[in-house]
Amino acid sequence: MERRRRVMALAELQREEDQERTLRQEWARAAILEEQQSQTRQQFLDAMANSMWFNAQFVQQQTMDHYDVVCPFHHAGCDVVCARRDLDMHLKVN
Repeated sequence: MERRRRVMALAELQREEDQERTLRQEWARAAILEEQQSQTRQQFLDAMANSMWFNAQFVQQQTMDHYDVVCPFHHAGCDVVCARRDLDMHLKVN
Protein backbone atom coordinates (compact mmCIF):
# COMPACT_ATOMS: atom_id res chain seq x y z
CA MET A 1 0.00 0.00 0.00
CA GLU A 2 2.77 2.47 0.93
CA ARG A 3 4.70 1.56 -2.17
CA ARG A 4 1.64 2.18 -4.30
CA ARG A 5 1.10 5.62 -2.71
CA ARG A 6 4.75 6.55 -3.35
CA VAL A 7 4.55 5.39 -6.98
CA MET A 8 1.42 7.49 -7.52
CA ALA A 9 3.04 10.52 -5.84
CA LEU A 10 6.11 10.14 -8.06
CA ALA A 11 3.91 9.79 -11.13
CA GLU A 12 2.07 13.00 -10.18
CA LEU A 13 5.39 14.83 -9.71
CA GLN A 14 6.57 13.55 -13.09
CA ARG A 15 3.37 14.80 -14.77
CA GLU A 16 3.81 18.22 -13.18
CA GLU A 17 7.45 18.39 -14.28
CA ASP A 18 6.53 17.35 -17.81
CA GLN A 19 3.78 19.96 -17.92
CA GLU A 20 6.14 22.69 -16.67
CA ARG A 21 8.82 21.63 -19.15
CA THR A 22 6.30 21.80 -21.99
CA LEU A 23 5.19 25.29 -20.94
CA ARG A 24 8.79 26.49 -20.71
CA GLN A 25 9.58 25.06 -24.15
CA GLU A 26 6.56 26.81 -25.66
CA TRP A 27 7.61 30.08 -24.02
CA ALA A 28 11.18 29.68 -25.30
CA ARG A 29 9.97 29.00 -28.84
CA ALA A 30 7.71 32.07 -28.74
CA ALA A 31 10.55 34.24 -27.39
CA ILE A 32 12.93 33.02 -30.09
CA LEU A 33 10.34 33.67 -32.80
CA GLU A 34 9.68 37.17 -31.47
CA GLU A 35 13.41 37.95 -31.38
CA GLN A 36 13.85 36.70 -34.96
CA GLN A 37 10.96 38.86 -36.14
CA SER A 38 12.38 41.87 -34.31
CA GLN A 39 15.79 41.35 -35.92
CA THR A 40 14.18 40.97 -39.36
CA ARG A 41 12.23 44.23 -38.89
CA GLN A 42 15.35 46.05 -37.74
CA GLN A 43 17.39 44.75 -40.67
CA PHE A 44 14.66 45.86 -43.07
CA LEU A 45 14.53 49.33 -41.55
CA ASP A 46 18.32 49.64 -41.61
CA ALA A 47 18.41 48.57 -45.26
CA MET A 48 15.64 51.01 -46.19
CA ALA A 49 17.19 53.92 -44.32
CA ASN A 50 20.45 53.43 -46.19
CA SER A 51 18.89 53.06 -49.63
CA MET A 52 19.09 55.64 -52.40
CA TRP A 53 15.29 55.72 -52.64
CA PHE A 54 14.90 56.61 -48.95
CA ASN A 55 17.53 59.32 -49.17
CA ALA A 56 15.94 60.78 -52.29
CA GLN A 57 12.44 60.73 -50.80
CA PHE A 58 12.99 61.81 -47.23
CA VAL A 59 16.46 62.99 -46.32
CA GLN A 60 16.91 65.50 -49.12
CA GLN A 61 13.42 66.92 -48.68
CA GLN A 62 14.06 67.65 -45.04
CA THR A 63 17.10 69.84 -45.54
CA MET A 64 16.98 73.46 -44.49
CA ASP A 65 16.44 74.86 -48.01
CA HIS A 66 13.35 72.82 -48.80
CA TYR A 67 10.76 74.13 -46.40
CA ASP A 68 8.47 77.08 -47.02
CA VAL A 69 8.95 80.38 -45.22
CA VAL A 70 6.97 83.60 -45.04
CA CYS A 71 8.65 86.77 -46.27
CA PRO A 72 10.23 88.66 -43.34
CA PHE A 73 8.47 91.80 -44.64
CA HIS A 74 5.04 90.24 -44.13
CA HIS A 75 4.26 92.94 -41.56
CA ALA A 76 4.81 95.49 -44.33
CA GLY A 77 2.26 93.86 -46.62
CA CYS A 78 4.28 91.25 -48.54
CA ASP A 79 2.23 88.05 -48.83
CA VAL A 80 4.94 85.86 -50.44
CA VAL A 81 5.47 82.35 -49.13
CA CYS A 82 8.36 80.61 -50.85
CA ALA A 83 10.94 77.89 -50.35
CA ARG A 84 13.77 78.97 -48.09
CA ARG A 85 16.27 78.51 -50.93
CA ASP A 86 14.29 81.08 -53.00
CA LEU A 87 14.00 83.68 -50.23
CA ASP A 88 17.26 85.47 -51.14
CA MET A 89 16.10 85.90 -54.74
CA HIS A 90 12.73 87.27 -53.54
CA LEU A 91 14.44 89.74 -51.23
CA LYS A 92 16.79 90.93 -54.01
CA VAL A 93 13.97 91.41 -56.50
CA ASN A 94 11.55 93.12 -54.13
